[in-house]
Amino acid sequence: MHKIKRLICAATQIITGLAALVFGSHSFAFAQTFTVTPPSPGCQLLSAPAGTIPAFCDTFDHPAGTGTNSGALDGTVWGVSRYFGAVNTGQNQYYDVSPTSIQLCGTTYSVIAPNDVQICDGQLVEAQFDQTTVTSLAMYPKQPFDISGGRTGTIAFDVSNDSHGGHSVWPELWYVDKPVPTPFVHDALESVPANGFGVRLAGTCPANSGGGCGARFFCPEYPESVPVVTVDAAWVVNNYVTTEADAFSSPPPGTFTVTPVECVQASSGPGNMNHFELRVSQNEIDVYGIDAGATGPLKKSR
Repeated sequence: MHKIKRLICAATQIITGLAALVFGSHSFAFAQTFTVTPPSPGCQLLSAPAGTIPAFCDTFDHPAGTGTNSGALDGTVWGVSRYFGAVNTGQNQYYDVSPTSIQLCGTTYSVIAPNDVQICDGQLVEAQFDQTTVTSLAMYPKQPFDISGGRTGTIAFDVSNDSHGGHSVWPELWYVDKPVPTPFVHDALESVPANGFGVRLAGTCPANSGGGCGARFFCPEYPESVPVVTVDAAWVVNNYVTTEADAFSSPPPGTFTVTPVECVQASSGPGNMNHFELRVSQNEIDVYGIDAGATGPLKKSR
């Protein structure tokens, strides 16, 4: 499960793409919770130029379900799509949907899509049960976002990023040219958009995981007792052709690179928020983050 409180999309100009917040899972059968909440009230764009006005902001103050697949979100404003990977052709199982547990205001309920996206006490909560395979749940605001002609935009969101890495659960953000369902690229499950990019926030080192854990190299100021997280991978898609870059290995010649600069303290679980911002242009994406539960400083993760 994941909890979300506010998601902000802002641009310096009117725009042409769409941003989708995607939650993925791999390998282990369990429900995981993430949340998104800003470090202080209101819509904040801390890395954008002073005076930037958000083009879109949702504070998730109350359920606004309209009877669509968007659950408790307003389906006229939000689109929600899911990709379930449970397949067993011998038993006629084709991408079956399974009930999952969701935590709402301290109480756990068993739900099934579209009720796996809920709002309670100013937080958006989503839940997935991966059935020991790969799943994806994507939420996108129906707000255009343009980086053409040299423009730069900022996408900001707060999420309880207690990811356990790319073989477990994690949040990632996708920017695509059309509102396609579940933009997602993973070993065993792919839903490739025509054009776009994705950034995965799953470069994690749990507490006391040892100095050899890859992400910890980029943030030696944190003691090993503190869990940390950063960007671990990104994808660029051009005309359905995907190029991937990993933060912890050398990219093939001629491809783009993912260069970790810093980490942030990982979340301890639902309600303990990290603030993330992506400054997006045609040639570069800079990712910033704040330690879970803190209001600053804003650190550059990539």
